[in-house]
Formats: sequence, C-alpha cells, structure tokens
Amino acid sequence: MLVVVLALLAALSNASASVLQRRAAADEPDGGTGMRQAVRWQRNVLRRPLWVAGAGMLALSTVLQAAALGLGSLALVQPLMAAELLFTLVVGSAVFHRRPDPRTWLAFVALAAGLAVFLTSAAPTVGRSTASAGRWLVAAGWCWGSWRC
Repeated sequence: MLVVVLALLAALSNASASVLQRRAAADEPDGGTGMRQAVRWQRNVLRRPLWVAGAGMLALSTVLQAAALGLGSLALVQPLMAAELLFTLVVGSAVFHRRPDPRTWLAFVALAAGLAVFLTSAAPTVGRSTASAGRWLVAAGWCWGSWRC
C-alpha cells in the first residue's frame, strides 16, 4: 500500500511541477527574436518563484519515485506514474482557472478506468532483482546485432 501512495504522490508532484513551470513561463512576456532575447527570457523565467517551486516539486517527485521503486516493483510503480496526466488536468485547471470541457473529462475518466483495469488484470508481483545469464546474452546479442546494422 505504501508503494501505491508513494507512486501517486510522485505523480502528483511531477504534475504540479509541470503546471507551475508552465504558469511561470506563460506569465513572462515574449522577449522578441534572437539569442540575446532568448537568454534574457530564460533568465527571467528562472527567477520566478513559480518556476523555482516547480523545480522543487520535480526534485520531490524524483525522491518519491525512487522510494516507491525501492519498496515495490517497476511493474506497479510505472503504470501508477501515468496518473500524472490525471493530476496535471486537475492541478492545471486550478492554477489556470479553467474548467475542462466534457470531452476532456471523458478522456480523464477513460484513462483512470484504463489504468485501474490494467493494474487489476496485470496483477504485478515482486520479481527477481537480476536477469539470468542466458537472458543477458540474448539481450547483448540483440543490441550488438542492431548496432551493427
């Protein structure tokens, strides 16, 4: 259960980071064209508190995802990270003060239902921490063969 909570918190944190940094970038007026203006625009965005908060949320997301992976399997954690899309919609609508249209909500519900069906049907369990030597050889041969082509 802790793995699920950590993974969902990581997804929420990652979604919040995206929305906050997008808000900071949207608030900064265009600086014109050219390298000099682009550098000035980037410098100004990086100084905005929302951008810094987004960077902090991204760091928190990394820590939470690492903790979830330390306790659970990738087969469970990674699908739960797809919930970031759902959280982005909710956080983004609150930050940008825009309500999603019915079609977007339908997509939201479909994604949540699909994720629930996938996790239920896949029933991820703890596996081995390493692959067998035979599997490493097959993977190495495939990589070597694809590199040579």
